Amino acid sequence: MARFAAIGLDHRHIYDLTQGLLDAGAQNDVLLHGRPLSVVASRFGFVDVAQLLIAKGANITARDDRGRTALMIAAMRNESDIVRDLLERATATEDAKYYADMQDNDGNTALMLAITVAMTKQLVPFTNVNIRNRNGQTALMLASKKRSLQLVRAL
Repeated sequence: MARFAAIGLDHRHIYDLTQGLLDAGAQNDVLLHGRPLSVVASRFGFVDVAQLLIAKGANITARDDRGRTALMIAAMRNESDIVRDLLERATATEDAKYYADMQDNDGNTALMLAITVAMTKQLVPFTNVNIRNRNGQTALMLASKKRSLQLVRAL
């Protein structure tokens, strides 16, 4: 957030900028500092910005420089409202399982990046828990490395 504050952009500015760009006919995969706006909204928990982008048909499969989608970032940040909205959109317009199983540059899925039991439970119905990342690890293996019995049980 500091990077945006340094150039005078806060949550309200991001929302107004997004609304203005979309109203002016901008494509829904607008980049801000080289990142898809849907990823930026997820990273900073801007639920209303994410909802606006989703409602306007944003490309929810757009990726940042690490290959992460808005869903992956929202799962990492425990942004359950954004995860819910993204999965609803994916269910309505695409194959939600395909979207939830997308892998970043390291082969991690949103489920592998999820940090809480609640987030894990939210993602499990949409994911293949047997997918392995570049290190050959599944979500279950990563959860056991965290020594979290609750995460392991959620999987």
